[in-house]
Amino acid sequence: MPESSPHRVAPRRAGTERGVVVEPFRGWRIAPERMRELAGRYATPWGQLTDLSDGAAQEAAAVLRSWQRSGTVLREPRDALYAYRQSGPHGDQRGVLGAVHLDSRLLPHQDVLPERAEALSRMMATGGLDLGPLLLGYSGTGTTAGHLDALGQRPPTAEVLGPDGQRHQLWRITQPAVHEEIAAELARSPALLADGHHRWIAARQLRRLRHARGSGTGPWDYASALLVDTRRSPLLVAPVHRVLPAADPWTALDSAAGAFRMTRLRGDLGEWLRVLRHTAEHTTAFAVVTGHGTFLLTDPVEPLLAEALAAVPAPLHRMQLAVLHAALIDWLWRVPAAPGAIGYESSPGRAVRRVQRDGGIAVLVTPPRQAELRSAFSAGLRLPCKSTAFRPVPHPGLVLRAVDG
Repeated sequence: MPESSPHRVAPRRAGTERGVVVEPFRGWRIAPERMRELAGRYATPWGQLTDLSDGAAQEAAAVLRSWQRSGTVLREPRDALYAYRQSGPHGDQRGVLGAVHLDSRLLPHQDVLPERAEALSRMMATGGLDLGPLLLGYSGTGTTAGHLDALGQRPPTAEVLGPDGQRHQLWRITQPAVHEEIAAELARSPALLADGHHRWIAARQLRRLRHARGSGTGPWDYASALLVDTRRSPLLVAPVHRVLPAADPWTALDSAAGAFRMTRLRGDLGEWLRVLRHTAEHTTAFAVVTGHGTFLLTDPVEPLLAEALAAVPAPLHRMQLAVLHAALIDWLWRVPAAPGAIGYESSPGRAVRRVQRDGGIAVLVTPPRQAELRSAFSAGLRLPCKSTAFRPVPHPGLVLRAVDG
């Protein structure tokens, strides 16, 4: 699966631009007659995997090869950028999908789990495929938006409705002059790495491996990314809840009761979230879910808070997630920094079901405020792993991009 243009041009530019270097690529797209069956349910070669082991990576690679042999995915006729738009109950968004050079000026904002990034890198190496596009937010000047406006008046190259009600549309951009205009705008400023921190690190690890083996420059110097002008399509911030599968509920609640005000929550999940959101507007608040009930933790005592946050940078002291990790997860509960010790769920329902099924506790949280994020970003700080979930995320498999020969 050789790539074409990206590795011929961008390495010369990647070190000289102060923004994002984006290039067209020749991808693979799901055949029209299989769109509803596969893209309509967000199916990808790696999407059904339950782990990130080497065996799972080989399974994903086998699925990709079978899709290629059977014509389930078809090679695009030429290099292209893509205009992408989605709309529906989870938000509206539009942007440009392309291959972004890994030396582009991207601004990550949260830590990663090294073992997960390494596993993703092995999967990319085995499968020879990007694992879905990064989500990048930039502040545009209108040039790219103008091209998207014009394309939006034409029938899309591909269109599919997902099971969650989101409609995804794709337009192929093949004109070199348009590529140059879009690339020139994106090269002027950095982009926020909103979603895909682990995939970004995995891609960089894969590139280091290829270069160490003497492969030189190639498609492994890039990652698939959707670039969204946040002036036109603001990104929404959603919470990521924590699951502590090995925590003893009674021990956790007993230690928290000495440092937080604790109130038992009644009703169902919807009521817990309503109370949590309302309370978090005025004070630090978390909802701790156990198999024996759900409890609202608020108003941590100041001496504990000061001691727990002593090593935390000042701009993060009022961020709820920073308090959760410093005061509860690290200080009071002593959760080890080990793989699997903390689980992450963007769905509060899934977090609750995991506790009901497997035990342990879940901590439901509210998302960071925009002002808190701006303060942290401007100070160059990294948030705890999985602090934010910017939404809506792009479709993972409308265009697949090869990263290996």
